Amino acid sequence: MSLTAAQINALIVAKSSAGGGVVELPAGTHTLEATTGSRAVDLLAGVKLRGVDRDACILRLSNGANAHAISAIDIASCGVENLTIEGNGDSQTASVHGIRGEGVTNMSVRNVTLRDVKGYSIGLQDGTIRGFRGEEILIEDSGNDGIDTKNKNDDNDDNYLRAITINGYNLRSGIDDKAGIDCRGPWTIEDVVITGVPLDCVGIRFRQGELEEVNGLGGHNSIVRRARITGISAANSWGIQAIARNCSVYDSTFTDLAVGGIAQETFALFQDCAAVDCTDAGFKSTTSGDPFYGADMTVRRCTSSGAPIGFHANGQARMIIEQCSGDAVTVASGATNTLIVGPAITLNDSGTGTVQYVGSDASWQTECTSGGLTATEYRVAALSTTQVLCKVLVWVDRRPCWVYRVISTGAALSTAVAPMLSHKTAIGASAT
Repeated sequence: MSLTAAQINALIVAKSSAGGGVVELPAGTHTLEATTGSRAVDLLAGVKLRGVDRDACILRLSNGANAHAISAIDIASCGVENLTIEGNGDSQTASVHGIRGEGVTNMSVRNVTLRDVKGYSIGLQDGTIRGFRGEEILIEDSGNDGIDTKNKNDDNDDNYLRAITINGYNLRSGIDDKAGIDCRGPWTIEDVVITGVPLDCVGIRFRQGELEEVNGLGGHNSIVRRARITGISAANSWGIQAIARNCSVYDSTFTDLAVGGIAQETFALFQDCAAVDCTDAGFKSTTSGDPFYGADMTVRRCTSSGAPIGFHANGQARMIIEQCSGDAVTVASGATNTLIVGPAITLNDSGTGTVQYVGSDASWQTECTSGGLTATEYRVAALSTTQVLCKVLVWVDRRPCWVYRVISTGAALSTAVAPMLSHKTAIGASAT
């Protein structure tokens, strides 16, 4: 049975009038025409649109429909599940979306495929976007960004993506600098696979933006876990770009890109990540002038292999490199306050900025042991670009106790041993 957009809208209106619930769509290819301006199917509050099967239930835009396939505007508690949206992109002349949200709260998109969309596959554009949940989504051959978010009211919040796969995007935009996932407002993103990052594009980007700018506050305070991003060899492409503040990336892998992880704003963290065969640098902290005023990047327990530069502090960037390994560290001319804590890698200090090498956990253990301090764990880490925290784990009455000492980045590790040994004796600790 094949339904039109008008017939699907009638089912949604009836379900809404009955107090909300689920509209079940049968198997088949349902051809969508424009019904209201540039829209085909309009969700209503409290209604979910659910296909009988993701692969068997297909919503396909008609030739020249020039309409967003599914829209949710100024509503709450709606969703799309278990279906495929085909954008029929070559026949559309307007940059329409597969799923468009404006001013939505508690909207969910689950177990959905979006294919061959002219514009954004998912565009969350105007008003406040809050409580969005996108899970088990496959995006293929998107004309523009795979998923794009604006933050028009400067109050987007509690938005989450999980298990997202994006294969091919920026096929019809006509411009560069597009993203698989482009974020404004805080986002939590987990278990993402993005393949074939195009030339001059980025896998995941946390946008810049301050209050009352045209597209709203940027993607500050966002988190990524377990991203796998692959580019096209030798292309000028980036894995994750943090132009926003306070962005953290954990346990992610970047392969065949120009740069794996890049920070262009303050307080970016990349931890337990790997960059493989990047043509420029595995990880890079850089400034590019207005609007990128400065960068402050920590790279912790990351590896780079096959890149001409593993870790690159550039311009006026501040970069802390902790317990990393692989390709060389390069500090460019003008870089300041670059702190390197214990990488088993080569340092190429080609700049005039301050570069400090403190030592690794292994070298700290050697210092402690030779100085008479025996413990079960040894840690050395950066507190800032001017201070290093040295810690050892001892035992007091069969309970673990960390003994620590803060030293300046210019000090030798051995300067921390004697005070810590005295402190350990004072608290009566005994090593096990």
